[in-house]
Amino acid sequence: MLKTLKYTVVFLALAFAFWLGQQQPTKEVHARGNIAPRTSSEQRVIDIYQTASRAVVNVSTKSSSGNFFDPRIRVGSGSGFIIDAKKGFVITNSHVLANAIEATVTLSGGDSYTVKRIGVDVDTDLALLSIVDPPDDLVALELGESLNLAPGQRVMAIGNPFGLKRTMTTGIISSLGRTLRSQSGRLIEDMIQTDAAINPGNSGGPLLDMAGKVIGVNTAILTNSGGSDGIGLAVPVSTVRRVIVDFLKHGRVLKPKMGVLLLDTEIGPAIVYVQPGGPADRAGIKGIKYRSDLPLNTEFVIGINGEPVQSKSEIQDILANLELGESVELALRKGIGRRALTRVVKLKPELK
Repeated sequence: MLKTLKYTVVFLALAFAFWLGQQQPTKEVHARGNIAPRTSSEQRVIDIYQTASRAVVNVSTKSSSGNFFDPRIRVGSGSGFIIDAKKGFVITNSHVLANAIEATVTLSGGDSYTVKRIGVDVDTDLALLSIVDPPDDLVALELGESLNLAPGQRVMAIGNPFGLKRTMTTGIISSLGRTLRSQSGRLIEDMIQTDAAINPGNSGGPLLDMAGKVIGVNTAILTNSGGSDGIGLAVPVSTVRRVIVDFLKHGRVLKPKMGVLLLDTEIGPAIVYVQPGGPADRAGIKGIKYRSDLPLNTEFVIGINGEPVQSKSEIQDILANLELGESVELALRKGIGRRALTRVVKLKPELK
């Protein structure tokens, strides 16, 4: 009898332990259902997203392809962001608008508006748009600074990758001072490299610092797979500020011009035409008048400001980084072979 009672007690104890074990997962599930406490850093990112995403727009374009007998309309999309709520100004990339015959922006609330172009600059891959009859409740992003950025600094990117509207990715600044060849062939200098995921459709969206201010415009990815491989590039906000000023004043970006037409050759960029009254003309530089001038009496640019150059694009890159009113020195070589003469000419490019 005692032996039977002993086995009964053991059985009941095991049964209770089994029942208790079955109840524990239920308690864990309830515990996981509770909202975990957020760190101050997490809450900061959430707050920035909730505010900044309202200023991010989807840019939709229609472009014509095909021919007169077989017209076709291609649809494209990208991102942009509002920088002036009262005037409805929107910044995006120029390549988002490439060949577009029509462009609209869709706001965070879902409403779409026609836009007009204030300025487009292929060399910096930036464009400024204006929303036609903008609503009164627009939200704008504040432009920050890009001069004191540092690798390792946390950043956030917001855009519309693959049509997924107002997607945020986070990361750090991976490097600074990167260069990218624009669609025009000119170099975009001082670009910001980030590992925040940037995919097709992110172009034109803002790169933000932890204060929620714009430090760059997401522009390109370097990839072998076609997707984000952890190397994204953004045009710095310092360039954006400068371009906006020119757009509003002139409708385009003013660039230093020497008043010459250059032709790439094996010797170097040949000066084939000099604009009358321009900087090069005033400096005594002559272009080609007759075919017989080629190549013995042709002047070739072999250096600028002490740097050797081999193509007209290199000259354009150097000119693009000049300070306002700065002069340049051209090293010119006239003719070919042993009789070639070299001279240095100083001139002051004009902004046009």
